[in-house]
This record gives sequence, C-alpha cells and structure tokens, in this order.
Amino acid sequence: MGSPAECAELMKGLDLFQALCARLGRLEEQSTFIEGCRWHFEHYPHYLGRHRHFADYATYIRERNGSLKSRHRSDATVDRRAFPRTSARTAHTGGDGGL
Repeated sequence: MGSPAECAELMKGLDLFQALCARLGRLEEQSTFIEGCRWHFEHYPHYLGRHRHFADYATYIRERNGSLKSRHRSDATVDRRAFPRTSARTAHTGGDGGL
C-alpha cells in the first residue's frame, strides 16, 4: 500500500525527474503532473497516520481538495530519447542519472 519511507523515496525520484525536465526545457509541460505527484507524496504519509478518521484515501483527498487523478497534458508528446533509462545499478544506488 505504501509507507512514509516509500513516499520519501518517490519524492527524491520526482525531484530528479523535475531537474531533468528543467534541464531539457520540458518543465512547463510536466508541471501539472509533477505538482500532482508532489501533493500525494507529501499528503499520503499524513493520511497513513490518520487513516482511521477517513473512509478511504479518496475521501481524504476530496476533503483536502486534492486531485483524484493524475493530470497530464494530453497534447504533450514525449520523445523517449529525451528521457534515457537509468540502469538498475544507478537507480538502486541513488545515482543522479548524470544530472
């Protein structure tokens, strides 16, 4: 289901993704997606500590005006060459992928 530690790891990955988008001049087209992810990575640990007060995570999101879906510009196209895959070793060791 997820843990605060996993949210912290995901936030680190999101920060790397944001830096890469900025470096490639693609930050604006990814900003809504990044902001949505950041909201969930920041709020989910709080929800876990208080989940008994809510029917479910969707209720928690609605009560805090969060998004129930990931919004991404549908007209944006992604050139996969601009986002090279990170090796398993780099991803596992927390490497910066060349940033």
